[in-house]
Amino acid sequence: GNVIVELSNNQFIVKNWGAHNLGTVEKELDNGYWLVKNADGTYSIDLGFKEGRVLDAKEVNEYLIKAQHKDPSYGPFSEYKPDSEIKEIVLHKGDKIYFVENNVGRPGGYASKDKVTTLADFRDKLAVKEEWKPTSNIPTLREYEVLQDIRVRSGIVGPQNDNGTILFGGGHQYEIIITKDLGWWDNDWPDCLMRLSEQILK
Repeated sequence: GNVIVELSNNQFIVKNWGAHNLGTVEKELDNGYWLVKNADGTYSIDLGFKEGRVLDAKEVNEYLIKAQHKDPSYGPFSEYKPDSEIKEIVLHKGDKIYFVENNVGRPGGYASKDKVTTLADFRDKLAVKEEWKPTSNIPTLREYEVLQDIRVRSGIVGPQNDNGTILFGGGHQYEIIITKDLGWWDNDWPDCLMRLSEQILK
């Protein structure tokens, strides 16, 4: 069959990435990765989650592109800064978290522990292209309080090219880890977050 992982010099090298939400998690491995049975009966590896685990940006970006089919060239996806480390942590009840949403929107899959208070900082520090979150939709910073544990990856945003303009990134981002325990973020976020305040970015 297909090789899904190689073990070399104590390194766990994934050869066949998969997404847990497109199959069934057969086993959560001790190192945090998940063995996934795909809809066609084949197997793959999901990046999974393990509290306290530190990952390399190259591996996380590869997983997001190959398994979750995210691509900064086509849709809203801020890659992690090259050569940076990403830490997997759990946000607990009472923690504060910040999302930038469309004015009539809801929390998405990325947030931050830091406030961005201007539209310029939002674009540059979080490397968010105009087409991903148009100014005409009134980007709005919203502060939330965490109501129940939320798994996240915590890291630094990498640069993006927005039609010739370099957005340098460098800001902090949380990537919400959608798991079978939490379900789908679209439906479950009201159980996890309470809105505290908002500020339109200008």
